[in-house]
Amino acid sequence: MAKKKSSFFADFKAFITRGNIVDLALAVVIGGAFSAIVNSLVSDIIMPLLTLATGDGVQGLSVVLNGVDKYLADGSINPEAVLWKYGNFLQAIINFLIISLCIFTTLRIAMKIKSASEKLAVKHAPQDEAEAVAAEADAPVEPAQQAPAAESQEDLLRQIRDLLAAQTSDPDAKAE
Repeated sequence: MAKKKSSFFADFKAFITRGNIVDLALAVVIGGAFSAIVNSLVSDIIMPLLTLATGDGVQGLSVVLNGVDKYLADGSINPEAVLWKYGNFLQAIINFLIISLCIFTTLRIAMKIKSASEKLAVKHAPQDEAEAVAAEADAPVEPAQQAPAAESQEDLLRQIRDLLAAQTSDPDAKAE
């Protein structure tokens, strides 16, 4: 039997519609938006404070390598000056550190929330199993075996708030 050749576009469609590719694309888009927020935090909030403290912005820091004057008489940058702009590098390092801190904090909070939800699931799991066994046997669940009423959304939010408050009050606590 002759094997049917797959077309380029059919292969591409199969590749692009796989779940992990779509997840990766979504992560890149969210990462770009997150990066824009952090860049604004750095350039609009933190750098003006640093400029106020140092008297000059970090981005403008440079050294003339070829010995000519950096500025012309009219105040513009001398086109003949070879500048080593280490301030841009420092700016990139500051951006990286702040982005890393934001991602770390976000992941740490997400892990705490996941841990809290798993603890709640384990806490309620044995009662749910008793109901499942009783349902399989077509026997009514006795009141002593019934699970308590589901916690309200407000109770769950209070528990999450308390966990976050405990996290911020103990910064040395290890992520679970």
